[in-house]
Amino acid sequence: GSDAIGGVVNIITRKDMEGVNLTAQVSQRDIDNRHEYSGSITGGITGAKGNITFAIEHTEKEMMFNGDVDFAAVGLSAWGYPGTFVDFNGTFVPDPRCPATLGGSSEFPSSVNDGTFCRYNYAATSANEAAISRDSIFVKGDFEINENTTFFARAIQAQNSAFGRYAPTPFIGSTPFLPTIAANHPNNPTGVTGSFFYRNVEGGFRDTFIKDDLLDVVLGFEGTTSFMGGAEWDIGFQYSRNINEDTSTGLGSFPALQTQIDNGILNPFGNIDLNTIGATVIDGYTNNESITRGFDGTLRFDILQDGNHGAVPVAIGFEYREEKLSQDFDSQQNASAVAGSAGGSDVFGKRDVTALFAEARWPIGDALEINTAVRYDDYSDFGSTWNPKVSALFTPTDNIKLRATYGEGFRAPALFELYSANSQSFDAATDTLRCDQSGQRGAGGLPVGHPCISTQYQNLSGGNPDLDPEESTSYTLGVAISPTDDLTFSVDYYNVEYTQEIGTLPIQTILDIEAQDGSSPLVIRDPNTGRVQRILANNTNLSGTKTDGVDFGIDWNLPVEGSELKFKLLASHVLNYEREIFEGDGFQEVFGAKPDTRIEAGVTWTRGDWSANLKVKHMTESEAVVIDAVLPSWTTLDAQVTWTAPWGGTLTLGARNLTNEKPPCAIPDPDQAAEFGCEDSSQLEHPSDHPYYDNQRHNIYGRVAYIRYSHDF
Repeated sequence: GSDAIGGVVNIITRKDMEGVNLTAQVSQRDIDNRHEYSGSITGGITGAKGNITFAIEHTEKEMMFNGDVDFAAVGLSAWGYPGTFVDFNGTFVPDPRCPATLGGSSEFPSSVNDGTFCRYNYAATSANEAAISRDSIFVKGDFEINENTTFFARAIQAQNSAFGRYAPTPFIGSTPFLPTIAANHPNNPTGVTGSFFYRNVEGGFRDTFIKDDLLDVVLGFEGTTSFMGGAEWDIGFQYSRNINEDTSTGLGSFPALQTQIDNGILNPFGNIDLNTIGATVIDGYTNNESITRGFDGTLRFDILQDGNHGAVPVAIGFEYREEKLSQDFDSQQNASAVAGSAGGSDVFGKRDVTALFAEARWPIGDALEINTAVRYDDYSDFGSTWNPKVSALFTPTDNIKLRATYGEGFRAPALFELYSANSQSFDAATDTLRCDQSGQRGAGGLPVGHPCISTQYQNLSGGNPDLDPEESTSYTLGVAISPTDDLTFSVDYYNVEYTQEIGTLPIQTILDIEAQDGSSPLVIRDPNTGRVQRILANNTNLSGTKTDGVDFGIDWNLPVEGSELKFKLLASHVLNYEREIFEGDGFQEVFGAKPDTRIEAGVTWTRGDWSANLKVKHMTESEAVVIDAVLPSWTTLDAQVTWTAPWGGTLTLGARNLTNEKPPCAIPDPDQAAEFGCEDSSQLEHPSDHPYYDNQRHNIYGRVAYIRYSHDF
């Protein structure tokens, strides 16, 4: 379909099953000795008139904390406890009770005074990954009404729950910048009006409980008709609903905190306990719902019957669907009065889409086959579009295949990309504008908090109703060669170009652009100090992206007396990955496009009731946007052994990352980098920040050993 900007992935499910299979697995992570569990029951019944297939699955994963990882156990934030007072001239005064060393105070064990801020080690309490539990039921059935018509139905019910833990709420943002304390307030020993970088530690952790409920139902009919000498048809209706409920505890109320300070009940320069902070602690509630209703139909038949080259198969069809999205927040989040959560106004969006499509396969001679396809989409909010695709397969000999494709794509922004409310994050970057103004870029010995030093900044990301559709063109060229029946080599070149690509800009890019232009509506600064208050990183249309690369594969089945060996190699190499942010700026290589090469190689040995598998995964040097660092290559090894028992059971023992390789990491402190075996990023223009590894590409699980038992009845 035209929604597939970079290509199409087809998944073929089992049509029927006879019997029942029970499978259970337990895994243990080396990094924290916590567990992952999964289990399933899959079964089916087939009769003279139809069949029913079902699957019931349960998985759960225990929470992982930043503190479980040596190099990620310390992540310091400017929003501390006790806090830091800043007057409206930009002078920072850390609370004198803040200890000089981390862990140097039993009263404030997670705080440290760096000379500019009283910083808080949020990594000591925050989760790296949430605890997750998933339950799902899948049922599929077919019933033959008569010899020409079959009724089919499919239903999926899935419930996911997650529990995440964040460090206590930082009070940041709002308008004006809160909290503040007047110069003449009796609890203000400075005699100067100012505000606080303050974290509500006494209010407890921010615990987030998320529950997702998905229901997806498809009903329809399929059959055959005598049209065009014999045709196949299907028509179906789909209803899909996803409800997301989000409850967060330990959040803070801006108005309540300010009132407590103004009335002298809460003294940010003195002792704070739960009795005085309790009134500022609130819970947040969010309810999200998305609903899709639609129906579609397809007719498949042959035209141009040709005794020499065969028929021309054709498929034509239509689709109509309605989409709705809603996000409802509690009243305090509606008023943007909540710290620790972005929230905002309730949102609602909807659209309907009508589509027509056709596809045909044209045999030309004995060795050439052409596929053509076209799709028309009409969006109620983005107008209409035609998108073609053509592919060719040339088989000059039985063991050589040449293939090529060309296609155009169109993707209207998803409703959540248009209308979703802001979400809050605290990513690290350097303040390019103020750093350049200081004239100290690259200077050594700069204090923490200096604009040339990587610092966490509040940033908000979410929907943008002004987005335009994303379009693409792509083509591929490839060859597959099979010297023998057991050996195949394949090489494919791809080239994809996006225009009006929908995405978000890293906050460092936003700050760099601001410095280049002199100002930016996306960077909100304190009018008195010039310090960044928040950065708006909502979805936007980038001018475009160009990328091309090569995929390489080898499949080799090697019979050995009494055994069988299978080798498989997959490698992907990115030749170029360039992006133009604003039209006319010119395309430049994207930082973060690397690793430019990924390789996965495996060998499977089978002999009787036994089998074993080894798989090596390798990625070359990475550019980690998340921490703005260049990380070395990473290689891991997976292994498993399986025994098939005579009573119908199968036992598997295995491990992911068998050699317990930790992910590449980069730390801006040379001593810590040496201590933890990480790269020293202190000389980078934008030194890396917590968690000091690329959590979008790498993981910190270490070795994960597992045992799985499966039984067929």
